[in-house]
Amino acid sequence: MKKRLLSLLCLILLLSTVPAYALWSPPPPPTPPSTQTPTQLLPGETWIGIEAGSGSSFAIHSDGSLWGWGANFSGQLGIGETGWNEYFIQPVRILEDVVTVSAGLGYTRAITADGTLWAWGLNHQGQVGDRTRETRHSPVRILEDVHYVSSGSSHTMAITADGDLWAWGHNSFGRLGNGRTLDRLSPLHVLDDVVAVSTGSFHTVAIRTDGSLWAWGRNNLGQLGDGTKEDRHSPVRILEDVLYVSSGTSHTMAIIVDGGLWAWGDNSFGQLGNDGALDHLSPLHILDDVVAVSTGSFHTMAIRTDGSLWAWGRNNLGQLGDGTREDRHSPTWIRNDVTAVSTGPSHTMAITDDGGLWAWGRNDQGQLGDGTTSDQHRPIQILENVAAVSAGDRSTLAIKTDGSLWFWGSDWAGYPGEGLSVTFETSSNTAGLTAIFAFLAGLAAIGRLMSILWPVAVLLLVILVVRKHLRRRNSS
Repeated sequence: MKKRLLSLLCLILLLSTVPAYALWSPPPPPTPPSTQTPTQLLPGETWIGIEAGSGSSFAIHSDGSLWGWGANFSGQLGIGETGWNEYFIQPVRILEDVVTVSAGLGYTRAITADGTLWAWGLNHQGQVGDRTRETRHSPVRILEDVHYVSSGSSHTMAITADGDLWAWGHNSFGRLGNGRTLDRLSPLHVLDDVVAVSTGSFHTVAIRTDGSLWAWGRNNLGQLGDGTKEDRHSPVRILEDVLYVSSGTSHTMAIIVDGGLWAWGDNSFGQLGNDGALDHLSPLHILDDVVAVSTGSFHTMAIRTDGSLWAWGRNNLGQLGDGTREDRHSPTWIRNDVTAVSTGPSHTMAITDDGGLWAWGRNDQGQLGDGTTSDQHRPIQILENVAAVSAGDRSTLAIKTDGSLWFWGSDWAGYPGEGLSVTFETSSNTAGLTAIFAFLAGLAAIGRLMSILWPVAVLLLVILVVRKHLRRRNSS
């Protein structure tokens, strides 16, 4: 019996070292089919906003209503129901009076016209922010007077109208910036006087009203830019006179007031653009006269004041657009007359000044929209008269100048079928596996609680032993 209890204790302590999401997630759903050419959704309607997420996509109608489609395994569509094997092939109405939307990994945020922040979807690490860990299948009111929100993989940052920055969700490496590493289930105040924030995979950067740039979270590759590789659990001042910042997976790019572009962090594929491959722990100057920058997983795109587009970093799938598959460690000219650029993990979309939409890079799911699934190493034109574009993980959304909404790639829209959704059969073992994962996650949570209480228990034991010793001494 003692051996069994000891084995269970060892298992619990072992699981406590494993991230919760690694145990919680059930087996993945089947891979969706792809739409390889632009498909118009809900013809005749007018759209003003788009967000291409990971497995799900969202669009804001001109009347303020929010619509979504794709996977709904964690309730990320917010329609009051969920299904691990159900996929919505037509947009469904979610919320009214929406002005902006942000999609994380399995969860969604939206701000309505009155400044209210709503959230729904996956919540096992508190990323919804409603003081629970329960998955939410419908929008839940979280915070008031919000004017901007940014969703990381499992944490959220929001700026309120008075410039306060609030954070909640997963807090490994101190990415919330509250001086600790425990998850936070509701919004907590982090900084004052904030005008912009950007979330990387495990780190966060924010710009304050005086132009100073602050960073916190994981720093194993120098992505914070403070000259060290030490994780920071509280905001650290990095750079001055910053206008814009963009976070890649583990590298950061910032534009300052004179148009200078600065970079730091992971440089394994040359994504910093300093003609090297070594990580850089503090900001270094890369380009002048930059007006916009966009970071993919391991590549970077920048637009200069003359409209020229430059690229550098990983290029194994042609995501730089220079006609090769060779990584570039310094900025390489791609094309002229560019007004906007959007990067997915490994594909790139750009709008030119005549409204043309151009695409290149990874295309295994038809995310380029050229009618094939072949990667493209040079820009190819996809659409005309485009006003906005959003590149997701494996799909792309665009709004044309007439307000029409277009979609292509692999998030289920346009899949042949009748009605709003399609359902796929899953293995009979899925429910059992999900229960096992949930049980293991519960043990892991107990283990983490034990690791927190263990020092207290040891201290109490020492006190008891000392008191017992003193009593024996006094009695003698």
